[in-house]
Amino acid sequence: MLLNTVSHTLSQVLDLSQTHSLIIACSAGPDSVCMAHSIAALVPGQHHLLYINHHQRPSEAKAEEYFITKLGKQLGMTVHLESIDPSCQTHQQFREARLAIFDQLATTLDCSIICLGHHRDDDIETVFQQLGKGATFGLKGISLQTNMPTMQLLHPLIHCSKSDIQSFLSSESIDYCTDSSNLSMDYQRNRLRPIIQGFFDACDTNSMQVVQSLDYLKRIHLHQVDKSNAIMDQGRRLGASMCWLKTDVLRMSSDPVVDVSVMIEQHWNQYVNKDHQRILAQNLASTAFKSLQLQTIQVDTDYKWMLIRPIDTNNSNECNQLLLNFKDTDELSHNRLCSFGFGKLCLTLLHQPLNSNLNRCCLSMDQLKWVTVTTIADSILTIPNQKKRLRNAQLSPIQQRWWPMLVVDNVVVWI
Repeated sequence: MLLNTVSHTLSQVLDLSQTHSLIIACSAGPDSVCMAHSIAALVPGQHHLLYINHHQRPSEAKAEEYFITKLGKQLGMTVHLESIDPSCQTHQQFREARLAIFDQLATTLDCSIICLGHHRDDDIETVFQQLGKGATFGLKGISLQTNMPTMQLLHPLIHCSKSDIQSFLSSESIDYCTDSSNLSMDYQRNRLRPIIQGFFDACDTNSMQVVQSLDYLKRIHLHQVDKSNAIMDQGRRLGASMCWLKTDVLRMSSDPVVDVSVMIEQHWNQYVNKDHQRILAQNLASTAFKSLQLQTIQVDTDYKWMLIRPIDTNNSNECNQLLLNFKDTDELSHNRLCSFGFGKLCLTLLHQPLNSNLNRCCLSMDQLKWVTVTTIADSILTIPNQKKRLRNAQLSPIQQRWWPMLVVDNVVVWI
């Protein structure tokens, strides 16, 4: 029964008649052990079994590593034992550390699919957690697959219940380890489980009925995500964490606040509650510079742009980062262009310094050594006719905070 469900789930993503190489994240607990056995039975190919030591249960970790090593030999999988920095403390830090390990291993092995052992009960618990955090449009639970720049996270057991997993392990006489933290009330999920079961009992319902409603919510959510992504594609991304959106494009939408909220919940993993949405609506209706600060990101808005960025982003540091690759003479001689928000900045090595314009900055080798990169907002220099120049260049308040300046000997040579 369980293998049929997992096979149907995997077939939505993989051609099971072909060989594949998957990375299976396995904690040695019942869920991930069940997933490893299922993949071994259903997906042909050379797979990798990954165990990550979080340094939270030192008395159990050694036994789990031994178990994983033995399981890998049993299933014919290559075993990888990794460790997270012991300094990690928060849930977010652990998540980022795991993703970094996934990314490194996926790159090293040229294997882009990471399988995780979350199941249907986890899916329902996640919806309750999202409700508790104030999610509005992100009530999507756990997706079957999550696409990331260098890898894809896959949940083969997402349509299997916890009881399905336990029945499978029992019927096949499959051993696993027991994680003592699953019994601790220090963790939110453990506190939620009896409450959710009480909710089911009080409503005279069961998890299958909830899952059917959840599937409908997920379909609606995916439709809205596609719409938000189309708007985001019209903006400009700087790396993975910063995005510029034109406010006139946003205002053309039937509900720009919904589009931005879904975008933030999807790409920055931040929940946008009703109060945040009210502020976003006010900011979009204004032509002045306005800001909304969420947990780890800030949303700046003016008459021309909306900028979504990490809170601790430093303007001048970002500008300096752009020119790190230009310090090499060979790079300069090839006129390499570097995108910056609204256009391209180019440094060209010449024998003599020339005047600058908005498209190109020409500096000699000697001058380049002493060039300072800053922004208009951070510069301590007085620029002649500054307001007029910025107005003529049609730089909005947000652009002025991020637009780069090059300074040589306390003289602005490019803006």
